[in-house]
Amino acid sequence: MGSLTRSWTLSSYTADAVDVTFNFDACPFGIGGILIYLGRVVAWFMDEITQHDIEYLKIDRGSASGQQACEALAALVGMRLWKPWWCDRRCTMALRGDNVTALTMALTLRAPKGAVKKIARELALDYADAAFEPEYAEHVPGVTNILSDLLSRRYDPARQEDWRLPPLLLDVPRMRAPLRDSSFWRLM
Repeated sequence: MGSLTRSWTLSSYTADAVDVTFNFDACPFGIGGILIYLGRVVAWFMDEITQHDIEYLKIDRGSASGQQACEALAALVGMRLWKPWWCDRRCTMALRGDNVTALTMALTLRAPKGAVKKIARELALDYADAAFEPEYAEHVPGVTNILSDLLSRRYDPARQEDWRLPPLLLDVPRMRAPLRDSSFWRLM
């Protein structure tokens, strides 16, 4: 069996904490999120719910019954995409979303059995790799989670013809979500 070695620089602990906020949202067809650093949107992502997601999480495409899992998946994907922003540097990391189950899962790593529990276990492994983890979760009403909501709805068939990238994000770098096949999931 291998050994585990982790190291962090002293400056990671002694530096002033910076504010990092991750807003996320999901719909039964897609996930999306924005990264806010010191009050400014610095990155965003969006992706569709894939066949891999459906098979691994055992959810139905386009069904509201998988909403909790999709929301938790949005949190996991964003946390992995933006790990360099929070993993090994001192920061005040806040999660913002409109789904209490996903926020609770990401902050406490507790979840109901099923797909959300699988995602919580994955996130627990990510936190175990890190020097720091999120400290705050804020529930925002769905109607005020505008940017992340718009990103998550990019792949909704009912929105295909009129969907546009919000102007605020036109000059902000897009991060590509990783393919969520067997290589994405650490626990199979």
